[in-house]
Parts: sequence; C-alpha cells; structure tokens
Amino acid sequence: MTALYWNPVSISYFVQLILLMLSISYFGLRLFQAFKAGRGVRTALIIFILHIAVALYVLSIFLVATLHIDWHIFVSAWVAVPGIVWLLASVQFAYAYPSQLVSSRSWEARFVLLASLVLIVLETGFAVHRHNLLMMGHIEFRPPWMDWPWFAAVFWAMAVFYRQYRKEKALGSKNGAGAARAFLILSIFPALLFSAVLLSTYQIMTAVGREVVVCWIMLVILAGFTLIYLNYAAERTSFMIKIAGICLTVVLGVLSTVAWLIGPIYSSAYQNEHLVREGTALRFSPDGNGGYEVHRTAYRFDQDKGELGPSYADFELPFAFPLFGESYETFYTHPSGFISLGEQLFLREVSHRFGGVPGIFPLAVNLAGDDVRTSETQDDGVYVKVLPDRVLVTWYQMRSDYVPDERYTFQLALYPRGVMEFHYVDLPDRVSSRLFPVFSGPMFLGISPGWTNGEIERFHFKDVLPLTTPPGVGVVDDYRFDHLDYLNEIYRPVAYFIFIISIVILTALPMFLRVNLVYPLQRLLRGVEKYRNGRFSGPIPMTFRDEIGFLTESFNGLAEKQTELINTLEDQVAERSEAASRLASENARLAERNHLSSELHDAVSQTLFSSSLLADTLPRLIRENPEVVEAELDRLRLLNRSALSEMRTLLMELRPGRITEASFGDALRELIGAVQSGRSENVELVIDSDCQLPDAVQVTFYRIAQETLNNIFKHARASEVDVYFDGMASQALLSIQDNGRGFDVETIPAGHMGLQIMRERVDKIGGHIEIESTPGVGTKLTLIWSDGND
Repeated sequence: MTALYWNPVSISYFVQLILLMLSISYFGLRLFQAFKAGRGVRTALIIFILHIAVALYVLSIFLVATLHIDWHIFVSAWVAVPGIVWLLASVQFAYAYPSQLVSSRSWEARFVLLASLVLIVLETGFAVHRHNLLMMGHIEFRPPWMDWPWFAAVFWAMAVFYRQYRKEKALGSKNGAGAARAFLILSIFPALLFSAVLLSTYQIMTAVGREVVVCWIMLVILAGFTLIYLNYAAERTSFMIKIAGICLTVVLGVLSTVAWLIGPIYSSAYQNEHLVREGTALRFSPDGNGGYEVHRTAYRFDQDKGELGPSYADFELPFAFPLFGESYETFYTHPSGFISLGEQLFLREVSHRFGGVPGIFPLAVNLAGDDVRTSETQDDGVYVKVLPDRVLVTWYQMRSDYVPDERYTFQLALYPRGVMEFHYVDLPDRVSSRLFPVFSGPMFLGISPGWTNGEIERFHFKDVLPLTTPPGVGVVDDYRFDHLDYLNEIYRPVAYFIFIISIVILTALPMFLRVNLVYPLQRLLRGVEKYRNGRFSGPIPMTFRDEIGFLTESFNGLAEKQTELINTLEDQVAERSEAASRLASENARLAERNHLSSELHDAVSQTLFSSSLLADTLPRLIRENPEVVEAELDRLRLLNRSALSEMRTLLMELRPGRITEASFGDALRELIGAVQSGRSENVELVIDSDCQLPDAVQVTFYRIAQETLNNIFKHARASEVDVYFDGMASQALLSIQDNGRGFDVETIPAGHMGLQIMRERVDKIGGHIEIESTPGVGTKLTLIWSDGND
C-alpha cells in the first residue's frame, strides 16, 4: 500500500513547494552573502525565515492532502504553527524593508514582537494539545476564532507597508516608495487567501472553490514577492532568473489548473466495484478465540423498525454485548451509519483509523442527521428497536449529505452472543463520486476495536469472504483506498511530469536564454560601453538575425555615422561658421537696406514730393495772388533744407565708420546739426566732458540719440530740446529732454517697437536706460553706461 496518494490538492501544493525550494535556495544564498559582506543581515534573515515558514506551512498542507489516511492526521495538528510564523515574519519584513521604519527599542517594535511571541506560543500550545488528544484517540479541530489573529497580522502588515510608502515618498526615494507600494499591493493577496479559508470554514465557499483560489493566490504571492524584491534590490540581478521564474510559475500554474479541470471528469466516471449491494446481508460471529468469522447470511429486513430517535443518542442494551473481549451495556448512534460502544464516536474521529473506541460500521457514509428533514419523507432518520433477544438500529431513507438525491436504508442487528448482522435494503443504483471531498460516498463497513485498543485489517469482502480474523483484530472493507488509488493512478504521472518539466525549465531555459539572449546582449552592451568610453574599434558582430541582431545592426550604423561625424566635425563647423557669417552679413545688409528704403520713403521722398507740389503752384500764385508768393517761397526753402538734412542723416548711416572716428561729443554735434537743419525747434547741446567711447558703446549711444531726436522732431511737437553728455573712457551719461506732447509709458500701443529695441541695444553693452514721460509735459531719456571696473 502506497504512502502518497496524489490528487488535485496535492498537485497544487506540490507546485508551490517547487517554487518555494527555488526561493529558499536563492534567499539562502543572499543570506550567506549578507553575512559575508556584514550588511543587510537582518532583512536577509527575516526573508529567509519567512520563506522557511511558508515552505513548512505548504509542506504540512501537502502532507495532509497526500499522505496515507492513517498518518496525515498527525500532521494536520501542526499546520497552523508555521502559518502564523509566516505571517508574523511578514510583519517584521514590512518594518525592515525598504528601510527600518521604527527603532527596535521603540514601544511599537516591542509590542509587535511580544504579540508575535504570544501568538506563536498560543498556536504551538494548541497544536501540542491536539496531538496529545489524538494519541488518546480523540480528534479536535482548530476553532474558527483562532483565524482572526491571522487576519490581524495580514492587515497590520498592510498598514506598515503603507507607512513605509509614505515615509519613502516624503524622503524623495522613488525606488523605496515603489518597493513599498508594490509590497502593499501584494499584501492584499494573503488577505484574500485567508478570506477564502474563513469563508470555507463557515461553509460560505465550497471546498473545491477554496482550494483553486488558494492555489492561484499562493502562486501569485510566491512569484510576486520574489519578482518585486529582485526588481527593487540594490544590486543588479540577472533578468534570466526573472524570466525562468516567471515561465516556471506560469507553466506550473497552468498544470495545476489543468489538474483541477480534469479531476471532476475522471472522478464523476469512477464507480467502485467493491461496494456492497442491495439485498446483501453480512454476519460477524465470534469464533471463540477472540476473533470473528465473517460471512454472508440470509437477507431479512425487519419492517418493524422501532421508534424514530435522535441521530445522536445513547441507548441501554438489554444484555451485555461482547465485542473484542469487552462487554458493553450502552451504545451510541450516529447518523453517518455507525454506532460506538463505551463512548460517543464522531465522524472526524472515524476518519482516522476508524476511531479510537470500539465501533460497528454497517456503512459509514456522510448522511444528513435529524437536523435536516425533507417534505417528501418526514420519517427518514435513525430508528432503534430494543428487544430482549436483539437490538435493531435502522438508518432509514437517509440522504447523502453531499448528493441529496442519493438515499440509504440499511439495518444493524445485535445479538446477546456478540453476533452482528448488516442488512442492506435500499442503496443508490449508482453512487456519485466527488473530487473534493474525496469521501463524499460510502467510506467503509466492518467492525473495529478502536485503534488505541488493537489492530485493524482491511479487506474487500467480495474477494475474501468467508474469512476469520486474528484474535482482537478488527476487520473493515475500506472503500476510501479504492477512490484514492483511482485518483493516484491519474495524478501520479502528472506529479512526475511536473517534477521533470520543472527541471527542464530550470536547466534548459537558462541555457537557451544564455545562448540566444544573454550572449548577444552582453556582446552588444560591451560594444556600447566601449563606444561610450571612446574605445569603439569597429562594428559589433551580429550573433543572430533576430530583434537583438537588428538592434546590433542599427547600433553599428549609428556608431559609423557618429564616428564619421566626429572625424569631419571640424571641417563642418568651419563650413557652418562661414555660412552663418555670410548669412548674418547678408541679413545685416538687407536690414540696413530695408531701413534706408523706409527712411527714404517716409522722410526724404515725402518732403521732396511736398516741395514739388509747392513749386508747381508758384506760377499760378504769381498770376493770381502775388502777395503770398514770398511766404510760399520761404516754405519751399524750408522743405528743401529739411530734405537735405534727412539725406545727410541717411548718408551718415551709410558711413557708420565716421561715428567711431572722433569723440562722441563731435559725433553728437554733427548729428544735431544734420537733423536740426531746416527745423524750427531750438536744440540746446551741453557737453560737460568729452571722450571717445568704445566702438560698440559709442555706436549704441549714437543710434539711441539719433532715434530719440527723430522721434522728437516727427511726433513730439516740442519747441525746446535739451541734450546733455558727460563721458570718459570707462563711463558715460547721455540725457535728452523735450517739452513736447509726451506719452504714457505704460500704455504704448502694440506694434511700436522703438523703446524695446533701445532697451535691447543698451542691454548688449551692459548699460541702463530710463525713459520718463508725462502726457502734455514732455519726455526725458537718460542713458548710463559703465565698464563695471569702478
């Protein structure tokens, strides 16, 4: 008889164990490296302990689901201990990563540590208590209220990760904040996992739904934790580990899901050929040597069933009933098709070696008790009939707890000499088999002294009857192993395949990635590094004509073009500089030409046009109105002088070298003489001290003075203009003031760029300009320059 019975549940946890072994190996290496480097030991140790606890937790559940049914109960008592250690280690990890959240001496850290120790001691103590009860033949389940501290630990870890996120974000650590946020999201999945377990405990979720949900959530937790940690680890980690881990997780998850999908199909097709049939009667008779003779007997069902009693009840026997050398005066009924002698036997205890006390099992099957009745059959239940010469216990029309359409009627007869007869009246024509729980149908039949009192042998009665048992040894026809063997034949190859495919993925996939991905990328990265350091000697060899090969080819083309550009950069710069200089010169000439053209049109051309019109009217005026001819001649003379003055100004602009040939005072006198010629405004020039300014400064002062005087004569309608200059080689001051119309400096219309151009010119020489103007009063311009040495 095999020790491991594979099924979808064991496949699911086997998959998780494979991933956990890989994680433990990796984080164990990280712990060794941390000890060797002398830093990060605490965090590495917490992570390692966390994964060890998860591995023990998953291993214990795997053993409960896979071990021989006589042994797995010894493991189930200890499942919760590594589970609570896992959760509490997760809380400590939340405090330690990505940085230490609170001091280890703070009240919070001490409280959390003390609460963790209390919970671990509580779970361990209860596990010891369950184990001790089990050794005495009693099975006690873990109460549901003990799940609530698990929830508290999960949500506390979530709160700590949220605080870590807020802290790292406040410190400006994007990497730390990202890691804390990722682990905060991941911590939602343990909450979902324990929610599924809790819902199943309170029978809100089916057992199958719970196992599927738990399987996938565990895979997400295991793969997600490792992937997040690798992504945010301080050192570089080969992405080959990530790809192999992700591929293995996906493949194992798919195989586990397939196992759950095919399970119901195969399980529904299962039919046990050894099940007892309707109309069968079995007789167990003491052989006088402490054993029993088991054989078929004549079928006779007593229609007078007796009285309907409660499903769980104790009854006095009218005679001392001998069983395995002991005499009993009381028996206890159970709705699930058996009675016990001496004390009440529960179904959870029967599932382990048929219970620790003597029991008689006409047909142990999960049947609904008297708390569930149907409207069609109100008389279903457990009937007891006590007579002086026999006792009858009848399970009448009782429905299956898992398949309500299946009903069972069978009868047990007890006789004073210790003889027992099982009569099977009404059984389902076809028993539905469920994948989970496996023991939803008939489990076994026979007699047991209790596993604490003696041995029990298993037989298929169809194959061995009649038979005689050894003294004090119980005999049972155990149908459970038939179903387990059936599932084991299906899922054992799946387990082997999962193990083999895991080895293949972990060995062949890294080799494939190394040849087809890592080597070409490393070659490309080495070439990029050489190019960045200025040691690029030639094109990078292309390994394969794939995406990486295309990337390598593109980089080679880019490097070739860049190298060519660098080698010819000096010539190109010279060509571009010459072209830019040429373009700037052409642009300057074009701008100057446009400016002169505009001035000729706006000033000289209009003045000469007015003069021409006036000259054309003079012959008519001489004939018709001689007295105004003299005044018009004066006007004609003024127009000609004005045109001459404007032409001189333009000629001076065509010869900018004259501006810087003499002192600024002389250039200013010549400018005023040119623009004032033929005008009525009185210009008063005062030069306090004169000098020749630097060329750029003198040209700027001259252009601003020229622009200002032109604006005054054209627009200001001023009668008095005062010009003041005081300068030396390192600093200068120019002031121009008029008593004209003035204007509002803050409300200059759009399109008038003169003042802005002035300011730009002054900024280029590092000077300062101020313009003060009041409408109706006049305008004053002040220009100051200093070479910055004083």
